[in-house]
Amino acid sequence: MGKSIDSSINAVMEDVQAGYIARPKSAKGSTDMVDVRVTYDPVVNAAYVYFMEPQVTVPSAHTYPCDPIDVDGMINLDFDAEGRVIGIEILAADTKLPRYMLDRAERLERP
Repeated sequence: MGKSIDSSINAVMEDVQAGYIARPKSAKGSTDMVDVRVTYDPVVNAAYVYFMEPQVTVPSAHTYPCDPIDVDGMINLDFDAEGRVIGIEILAADTKLPRYMLDRAERLERP
């Protein structure tokens, strides 16, 4: 891993900031949008973007911390046991994600 993941994160973050992940074009040429679950904890200013079915719980088998200098912050990629990206943790989320996304994110409640 390394630089290739750090440079790839910029493309993923652009899709996240746009509020969607695009599916491949259909036979008719249109692009379908996929809903992405986003949670936000305003107390610690951290967001998590999920790339799995909402009803499925997949444990993280490996976390890759992106180079904080390359991404200008703390962003961690979570992978499942098969090496697929299952989510992105974004610290200092209010500086990395657009306000509308944080406003619409599911709030994490603290006891």
